[in-house]
Amino acid sequence: MSYPNIQEFIEDLEKENELLGKGTYGVVYKMKTKRIINPELEKQQDQVPFVGQYLAVKMMDAKTEKSFSTIQKEFLILKSLPKQHPNIIKLYKSYAWANQITKTYTLVLVMELADKNLMKEIEERIALKKYFSDDELHHIFLQCIQTLNDIKIHSNIYHRDIKPENILMKSSGLQILLSDFGVSRKLMKEKLPTIAGTLVGTPSYLSPILWNAFESGQFQIANINKIVHNFEKSDVYSLGITLLQTTLLLSSQIQKLNAGAEGQLRTQTLLKGVQNPRIQNILTRMLDHDEKQRASFQELIQLLNEPIPKQIVSNKKPIFSNVEPKIGIKEQFSLQAKMKFEKNQTEIDQTFNNQKLDQQQEKIEQVDNLETTHETKIIQEAIQNDEKEK
Repeated sequence: MSYPNIQEFIEDLEKENELLGKGTYGVVYKMKTKRIINPELEKQQDQVPFVGQYLAVKMMDAKTEKSFSTIQKEFLILKSLPKQHPNIIKLYKSYAWANQITKTYTLVLVMELADKNLMKEIEERIALKKYFSDDELHHIFLQCIQTLNDIKIHSNIYHRDIKPENILMKSSGLQILLSDFGVSRKLMKEKLPTIAGTLVGTPSYLSPILWNAFESGQFQIANINKIVHNFEKSDVYSLGITLLQTTLLLSSQIQKLNAGAEGQLRTQTLLKGVQNPRIQNILTRMLDHDEKQRASFQELIQLLNEPIPKQIVSNKKPIFSNVEPKIGIKEQFSLQAKMKFEKNQTEIDQTFNNQKLDQQQEKIEQVDNLETTHETKIIQEAIQNDEKEK
């Protein structure tokens, strides 16, 4: 296989660059194009880098031709993935050359540039204490699960190193881009899904089977063929840890969730903190330590698309459970009736009180009249007596 050489690389891209990150197999820079680097892609407008566009440039070095074949694997995987997929990092061009002085072989992949990775987004949200909404989580879950399922169906490829750092993001609409296929594996169609293979991946995101192999030293060459696991179910678990971390904004809490009974118990405790029932159920199915019970990507897609069942409320209580019996049965269940009853009762009481006051006032007036009459009579008698004495 022939690649464009270092001369074409220099003609295509500006010399100035910005270091974006370092990985197991290479270094990634942000670089600017001098010209359209792949004229054959001009018809595919969403893939054509315009002149002066910034792209991600991954540079990988190998010391031997054999090790060059290893780093070349990511390029071959990217070429075999579904074209124009909105959630797979786009490859624009590749270059390769050999340095006779340093005795090294260099492979360069020029790819789509994202805004950040999911790990960076999680760290920013932890600092702000800003959790993803349920709609945002559903959007991220669906993109990740659907993309990995598409890759499996289209190319029979499994990622094998799923973690927040390998899920890139574009800020507009929380669009995710799956990246870093350096350790991905393509299975031959004649092979069964459960096969022996190499142990790869990041420890905290390994499935329980692979974590156990990692702990027991089976990753050594002599024991490598003893590791038997389902590639898809291992990817499901890795994605499950990633999405649990995204949902609850976790950092070091994810360590050793894959380690035996204690890890399973800690996982169950964390899952109780997920408020949304649908998301909690999906994560529970993804993080089952039993590989056979763990959901497949297709099953997870179905769970994401199922309508949420309406909750049935039982043992309904009357609105007014402490109403006096004299109000009546209907009034016990009717706010309007109760208010009307209370209003009428108030009016009756007020009328009664007014009548009582009137009666009291009449009695007072009668007493006053009597007292006045009596006093008048006494005065008149006194006057008459005075006149007689005179």
